[in-house]
Amino acid sequence: NSTNGFISGTPTVSGIFNFTAQVTDAGSPAQNTNQALSIVVSQANATRIWPSAPTPGTPDGGPDASVELGVKFTSDVAGSIYGIRFYNSAANIGTHVGNLWDTNGLLLGSAVFTNESASGWQQVNFPTPVMIASNTVYVASYHTDVGHYSSDTNYFITNVDNPPLHALSSAAAGGNGVFGYGT
Repeated sequence: NSTNGFISGTPTVSGIFNFTAQVTDAGSPAQNTNQALSIVVSQANATRIWPSAPTPGTPDGGPDASVELGVKFTSDVAGSIYGIRFYNSAANIGTHVGNLWDTNGLLLGSAVFTNESASGWQQVNFPTPVMIASNTVYVASYHTDVGHYSSDTNYFITNVDNPPLHALSSAAAGGNGVFGYGT
C-alpha cells in the first residue's frame, strides 16, 4: 500500500519469500532507499479436524480388501488443505494414498504416504496445498490395498467440531465415514 506501506496478501504455499522494498519520501529533492526483506509463511497454525491424536475404538478391523476410506467435512472459512492423516494398524501394510475430493467425485489433490511408522497416525502433505471454499463439503480419504482399517462404530452420530473445521454427522452429510471397495 503506497499510502501506509502495509504489505498484505493471502499465502497459498509455505516457504521463505524474499523481496526488496523501495521507499521514496515526498521531500524535495526526493530521497529513496531500498531494503531487502523476507516473509516466512508456515503452517504452524494449521487446524486439524481432530485436535488430538485419539486411538480409534477398533484400531484394526475391516476385511482384507482394497478400499478407499473417507470423511466428509466443511470449513467455516476459505483456506488451504495441506495434507491428510489416517490411523494405521500394524497389519495395514503397503502403499497408502491420501486424497481430497469434492462431492462430485472430482479429485482435488493426492499424495503418497512415505516414511510411515508401523502403526498410529500417519500424515502426508500434498505437493501443493489445495484451496477450499467456505461452507462447502469435501471428502478427505486414503486408499489401502490390504484393508485392516481403523474404525469407531456410530462415531458420526454428531458433528466433530474443531472450528473452523467440522466433520459432519451422518445425518447432516447423508452419511459419513464413507468408503468404496476396489482399486
